[in-house]
Amino acid sequence: MNRTYKATLLILLTTICLSATGLHVPANDPVYDFLDRMAVRGLIRELLSDTRPLHRAKVAEYLSKLENQKEHLDRIDKLVLKDYIVEYRSEFGQSRHPKLTEGTNHYTPLSSRENFAKGIKEIFDKYSEEEPPHLFIYEKDKNLIWLDIDGRARLENKNGIFRILGAGGMRLSTQLGDKLSLYMDARGYLWNIPDGFTDFPGEIRNTYVQDEPTFGAQYFDKTEAYFQYSTPVAGTFSVNHESIIWGNSPNSMILSDNIAPFGFIQWQKDFDHAKYTFVHGSLLGINPDIDAETNIKSFPRKYFVGHRLETAFVPSFHLAFTEMMIYGNRNFEFDYLLPVSLLHTMEHEQRDRDNNLMAFEFEWFPSAGIKLYGTLLLDELKVTEIGKRWWANKQGCQAGIHLSPRIPTELIIEWTGVRPWTYTHKITVNTYTHNGECLGFYAGPNSQLWFVENRWWFSHRLYGKIQYRGLKHGVDPLPVTDPAYYPVGGDANQDYSQRNPKFDDQTKWLMGKIETTQELGFVLSYRWRKEIIFDLGARVREQDGQVDGFLSFQIRVDY
Repeated sequence: MNRTYKATLLILLTTICLSATGLHVPANDPVYDFLDRMAVRGLIRELLSDTRPLHRAKVAEYLSKLENQKEHLDRIDKLVLKDYIVEYRSEFGQSRHPKLTEGTNHYTPLSSRENFAKGIKEIFDKYSEEEPPHLFIYEKDKNLIWLDIDGRARLENKNGIFRILGAGGMRLSTQLGDKLSLYMDARGYLWNIPDGFTDFPGEIRNTYVQDEPTFGAQYFDKTEAYFQYSTPVAGTFSVNHESIIWGNSPNSMILSDNIAPFGFIQWQKDFDHAKYTFVHGSLLGINPDIDAETNIKSFPRKYFVGHRLETAFVPSFHLAFTEMMIYGNRNFEFDYLLPVSLLHTMEHEQRDRDNNLMAFEFEWFPSAGIKLYGTLLLDELKVTEIGKRWWANKQGCQAGIHLSPRIPTELIIEWTGVRPWTYTHKITVNTYTHNGECLGFYAGPNSQLWFVENRWWFSHRLYGKIQYRGLKHGVDPLPVTDPAYYPVGGDANQDYSQRNPKFDDQTKWLMGKIETTQELGFVLSYRWRKEIIFDLGARVREQDGQVDGFLSFQIRVDY
């Protein structure tokens, strides 16, 4: 079979299947790192992956383009690509899961002792070349249901103090015909709290945690879900409660993974070399009213609105524009439900009482192996004050370089600066936060960060990265109880009307007491079997003279 024929067949198969697949690829799935590296290499420069999650069909489309260029990949990347193509089997024309025998449309290893014993043996026998299994599979015509369970056990150490974390959960993925996609997951985490090691696990973000530990252990749970309807002409309409990331940086200033998922409705439409996304969601505010008799908390109404246009009309130069709006203390506004309005002017129609932000991004691929990128975030803009120290120059700047040679490694070097008072508002409910955490840059305003990350694919099953973070963050110089107290704009929840007017024209990029944090760490992940992954991590953190060391070993199981 000649190369032209194989390429044509692959494109036809992909095109046929992609129109029928709407399930999402989680926003932090490792496939995004692989695709981004291939884009920097110059193989898929048309990649638009800065509005996540993508649909499985879109990811498979990019994988198919790489399949057509395998001669440009080294041995390890070919194996990584092979694993992903097997994982996206349903998007590549193979109509049935390999576990389904002729004449059957469902399978579970729990259906018989024989199937259960066979399933256990296959896990420990060898690394499978087939698509990862599921606990339950149903596939018939254009309908599918996958049920998966997962768990993890982690041993952590901080300065010689040990603790154990355990987690378990399930996922249910459903595709009904070409147009309807449904998904839900639920997961619980439990860990002990030894003296001297009270840091929350990284998975928690700002999720609800039980108020009081039970038998010396802390617990939290979380869930994600979506209901989506897709049409080729009108795009996708969905109701979601899931993690989303907007931005071209591992430390996005726009919408980051710093927060717990929130509920929203979404319309998204892919065009040739462009993607448009509209979101309207509800957030959790702070300072709730608490009923004296029932102790029930009543939070103020708070909403997020955003739309985002990503473009790659020139493959070597991508542009993106994003607008966001936070409003609250009232019912949702019909004006903000219009998916194609300019939020800046629409907010003026609402009498200029809400919090409007804009972001402009670029990605430039000057040559194979190099990507330059940057973001400008505007929370306030007055032309006559540009470049000056006016307090309301509430802006963020980000610039980075991404290098990826022909060997399976990459290097990212990035600087971020977010001025004081960015994300804040004079009305508490309008701050750019969800449950008190900044929706954008993880360190909040009044911050500067140097970020360096080196990633390696030592084999298609062994992945590692080394990461450095050098953070400077300005905090209030005086305690709130001090009569001379004033905030310096280092917390996105602060009310900027309480600022010290003495600094209105003397606000630098960093204000107040400057805290310095430096972190250096590494992570190694080994995929022993398709269902079992081992993780090893180490990190040293120095914060204003205090040095802490962290170690962790984790086993993840996914079936």
